[in-house]
Parts: sequence; C-alpha cells; structure tokens
Amino acid sequence: MPALVLLAPAVVGRLALIAVGRRAQAERYSARVQRHWARLTLRAFGVRVDAAPRPPGGPYLVPANHLSWLDVLVLATQMDCRFVAKSEIAGWPVFGLLARSVGTLFVERGAGRDAVRVGAAMSALLESGISVVIFAEGQVSRGLKVERFHPALFEPAARAGLPCLPAALGYVGPAGGCGTAYSAGWWGDVGLVWHALRVGRFGPLTATVRYADRPLRNGDRKELALGSHRAVAGVFEPLGQSPKPDDDPRSDPPSGESLHGSAVHRAARDSNPR
Repeated sequence: MPALVLLAPAVVGRLALIAVGRRAQAERYSARVQRHWARLTLRAFGVRVDAAPRPPGGPYLVPANHLSWLDVLVLATQMDCRFVAKSEIAGWPVFGLLARSVGTLFVERGAGRDAVRVGAAMSALLESGISVVIFAEGQVSRGLKVERFHPALFEPAARAGLPCLPAALGYVGPAGGCGTAYSAGWWGDVGLVWHALRVGRFGPLTATVRYADRPLRNGDRKELALGSHRAVAGVFEPLGQSPKPDDDPRSDPPSGESLHGSAVHRAARDSNPR
C-alpha cells in the first residue's frame, strides 16, 4: 500500500524534530505527511474531493458532521490538522498506525481527566498553527440531517478566542447507483474492512466539503457549538437514501458509533458537565 511507505519518514522525522526541541515544526511536518497519505488512500478507493475554497487565515477549530471513516481522509487533504479520536483507534491495524504516526489526539473512553488533557493538547496545537478537527455530533449519522453538536470540545477555541471554521461533509455517487447512505455512510454494525470493500465496490464517489462563509468566534462554547451547527446544517446535502443492493447480505441497524465516536464526547462531558 503506497500510503504505508510514508510511515517510516513520518515517525522518524517527527521524533527527531521533537528530540531537538522543535515540537511545532514536528507537528507541521507530520500534518503534511498526513495530507499525502490521505490523498493516496482516497485515490486508491476511487474517491475524489470537491472542496469549496477555504477562508484565509487559521489555524481553526474545525467542527464537522460525521458520515463515514472516509471523513478523516477527506479533511486531512484540506489543511494541516490533527483529529480527536477515541483511544481504541490507536490499536487498529494500518489506520491506527497511521493515526499514531502523525500525532492524533486520543481520548480514553469515559475518562473525564483525559478529556482535560486532550483539551490542553488541542489548545497547544491551535496556538502553534495547527488546526484541530472534531466530529461534533459525537457519532456517525445516517446522513438525513446534521445532529446536535456537543459543546465540550469547543472549549479550547472559546476560551482562547480562536476562530472556528465549520465544515459540512457530503458524498455523491454515480448516477443510477445505490444511495450514498449505503455506499459511503458508515453507520450501524458494519465493520471497517467490510465497509472499505463496499466503498471500492460501489464507487466511484465524490466527497464534498463546504465551509462556513466566515470563521466564527465566541467566548461561550455552547453558543459556538450552536453557531457551528447552524452553519453546517445550512449547507448540508443529505445522502442518497435509495435501497441497498439485494445481493448484499448485511443488515443495517438504525444507529451506530464512529471511529471518532461518542466516547470522545462522553469523556469531555464527564470532565465538565456545563
């Protein structure tokens, strides 16, 4: 897999820069490596990215809706950024290794104190020029609408007065194909490997990224979450909900958690219930 070739220089380069006290430079280097492997992986799956121009400036806290594991790769192609993920992802083959190599922020399930640690790390990244992406719904949706955004992980941006740039994600499939809620959406009990095969089978896909017209700032994390939700919901295009193919034996239950799922927000909520 071509993306794996980038792992060795990513790990060695990042550790070397940290060792000589250049952590900010190490973070920027890792973010650029992340952009390259994300592009390679999307290309391998036949996914094209159609992104609207991003407002100048940054870094940003980037709250986005969540539809699929593909979301991570799509946003990684757009900017130098880090993601917040639940700790289980660190142990995943390939994706876990890639995530660890570029400094993904992992939150322990149900650990309120760990959310405090991650909040401090988010603040440090933002202050050093690296954007931070959060999937603010806390779980993958079916793609019918944008679910409520949880305020907890908006705290670092609200407290520091940093800009927040909401991003709406969507997917478009080939005309006459199965609905993108099935081919791109990753909800229910479908495993990662199974769904990756599904993406390859029912592609090609076009991932769309639409940003808010302007960055948002607010010292109240709840207001920042509400404003971000309005911005994303205002440009979100629902996924196609046509029936799945008859020859696919998998059943799809009504809800599910993402790889960057609700454990992140449970931990953050436990640390500060406001």
